[in-house]
Amino acid sequence: MVADAVAVLADLPGWRLDEARWTTVAEAVAELSEAVRDRDPDAFGAAAVDLELAVPRRITRIGDEPVVPPPARVLELANELVRTLVGDTGDRYRAQEPAGEDRPGDRRAG
Repeated sequence: MVADAVAVLADLPGWRLDEARWTTVAEAVAELSEAVRDRDPDAFGAAAVDLELAVPRRITRIGDEPVVPPPARVLELANELVRTLVGDTGDRYRAQEPAGEDRPGDRRAG
């Protein structure tokens, strides 16, 4: 579940949403942060689901609200949360990645 949340948070900078959906995302990221701080796995799971449900739609219909990149504050909160989650989970997060895949920052002897 942590790896999934980190993956969604890492994708967030590329999202384009309308203002109302960014408000929903900001609330979900804040709830995730609170759950981590409180070490509450149930609240973390609920907030992670809320965040996953906010992913952008692939199609924008005529007449939809204009989509915009993430607000700076949402990016800041998401980045802080990713650093916290990766730091807190350490090897557990890395262990959930597929074997043989390179991770960003890995160095190969060569």
